[in-house]
This record gives sequence, C-alpha cells and structure tokens, in this order.
Amino acid sequence: MSTRRAVRPGHSGGDPVSGDDFVVRAAVAQDDPELVFDVLRQLAPDDARPDPARLAAAWRDLHAQAGRRLLLAVAGDTFVGTLDTLVAPNLTHGARPYMVVENVVIAPDWRRRGVARALMLAALDEATAAGCYKVQLVSNAARTDAHRFYASVGFTQSALGYRRYLTHRDVTPGAPASRPATPPRPVLR
Repeated sequence: MSTRRAVRPGHSGGDPVSGDDFVVRAAVAQDDPELVFDVLRQLAPDDARPDPARLAAAWRDLHAQAGRRLLLAVAGDTFVGTLDTLVAPNLTHGARPYMVVENVVIAPDWRRRGVARALMLAALDEATAAGCYKVQLVSNAARTDAHRFYASVGFTQSALGYRRYLTHRDVTPGAPASRPATPPRPVLR
C-alpha cells in the first residue's frame, strides 16, 4: 500500500469548495501526480502507466501552462475526482476567452455523491470570473450517464465534435507526421 498522500486542502491559495465529506480545490505542484493519475487512469485503463519521470515532467508543465488549472476533489487524503480546465485567449466574441473542460473523472465509489457537480460548479465559477463567453467540453458518445449529468448543469449538445488521435509516429520528434496532402496556403497581407 502506498504511503503517498494528497496535499491537505487549503494549500492552493483559492478557497476550497466543500461537499459533506470532500473538498474541491486546485491541484498544487506538491500534490503527487502518481496519485492523480490513479484517478485519471479510468479514462484509458488499457494504456500503459507513464514512466515516473515523464509523468513528473507533464505535471510540471501542467502547472506552468498559462490558463491551465486542474481541479481535484479530495476526501481526507484521497483524490476522488478530477476536472481539468484551460482558459484560452480568443479574438472573437469581444476578445473574451473561453474555457475547455477535459478529464472529468470520478472514482467509482464516489459517483452520484455530488463530486462531479461540485467540480463542474467550481469550474463554471472560474470561467465566469475569467470573463469567458463559453465553456465547452467533449464526451465519448457512449457515455450517456455523463451526458445527462452535463445537461443537468446547463450544458447543451450544440456542436458536432471531431478528434484525431495521433500515432506514436505522429508525435516522435523528427519523424514526419502522417498528414493528408493539403494545398499550399496563400500568404495574407
């Protein structure tokens, strides 16, 4: 059994949001990325666990990225939920930013206990405070329970989303990417 623990709530500088037996707070650099990954792994349980050095580097990069904030639901010393946000600058809609939500994951024993709602409401509060004109997310088409939840907190299905997963070759430095042929783009002046 691991002796690693979550950092106690209140270390983030922001006010934690409380449930009856958990709090929602921003992740801090001192949190253990291995424990956070244990929750996130539910999204892709067949994926190999990243090398600890790679996971630690991604954790540092996450905290260094402007506009990025990972929200955690913490019960005692255990992470029980995640919600990852990115506030992106934008040139449309009066140059107001927008928020992208990813990696909404709740530990199985904590589902239907208000954790996802508390995480999402905290993210919506942050988007409002940042002046965002919208919050958007995508969800796997098969996750109908999640879709009902998103509707219950005010999201509407208003777009058709697309993804392209990149292969190892696409992301290997120096390797040519697999791309469809595209015509040259005109230079705009």
